Amino acid sequence: MNKVLDRLKFIIILASVLLSACEQPRHDDVLASVYGKNLYLKDIGPYLTDALSPTDSLGIITKHVDKWVMDQILIDEAEKNLTDKTRIEALVRKYRTELVIHELEKHAISEMSIEIDSTELDSLSAVFMMDMTLQEDIVKYLLVKVPIAFDNDTLTRLWKTEDLVAMRSFVNMSKGRYYLDLDRWYTKAELKVLLPSELYKKINFSKTENYSYSDTAHKFYIKILEFRKEKEAAPQEFVSEKLKHQILHDRSKKFLNNWKMNLYQNKIQSKDIYVHDK
Repeated sequence: MNKVLDRLKFIIILASVLLSACEQPRHDDVLASVYGKNLYLKDIGPYLTDALSPTDSLGIITKHVDKWVMDQILIDEAEKNLTDKTRIEALVRKYRTELVIHELEKHAISEMSIEIDSTELDSLSAVFMMDMTLQEDIVKYLLVKVPIAFDNDTLTRLWKTEDLVAMRSFVNMSKGRYYLDLDRWYTKAELKVLLPSELYKKINFSKTENYSYSDTAHKFYIKILEFRKEKEAAPQEFVSEKLKHQILHDRSKKFLNNWKMNLYQNKIQSKDIYVHDK
């Protein structure tokens, strides 16, 4: 067992060196073998695009190799010990069917118009705004999160000047994340999951202030723009955003039902489809 682990560590280190070198690594390099199945470098290549250094590459490779090896061990144990394989196979077929249909429906909906007529939105807004109160705290903010390696003078300058266009480009280049919509409201709960707890606890939502925070992996900048408390009157743009989601949700359901009915009517005439009398 130790020899296997030593061999595995060697392969991982070798792969990391290859990835950090100028030459392209061979995609047929085997990283691990379990019960006759092989894991190749090409299988985890897409995950390595986020690596910023050889150390990052090593960590990503180690993580995926460990998970793959464990998965193969569990699959082998399941094959040997599970007795109700018929039920498992039925569940797999059911899951595959649902997944394929879901992907087809997503493709169909992608052809639906997402343009919302302003008259439609205004009429709904007028109805809902009369008694719309907030069910939870909401906040407007600007937020960027970049890998710590990109915490530099350029980022600091862009943040101070609030050059949002350039900042989006910088964050995209760094493979970070940004929330830079000046008109978008979010719930406090949505913000909380994006921030380290130490940073979130520092924020005074009642003031328009800037905050920054660094951990071992990332740099955060956040600026609070506006804040509304639960049970206050909802801002019109917040209600409008919710209504847009509702309109598109209802529209997609109707579009999909019509699409499926038309598909059914077209295909039912096929000679390959026959419904037997009972």
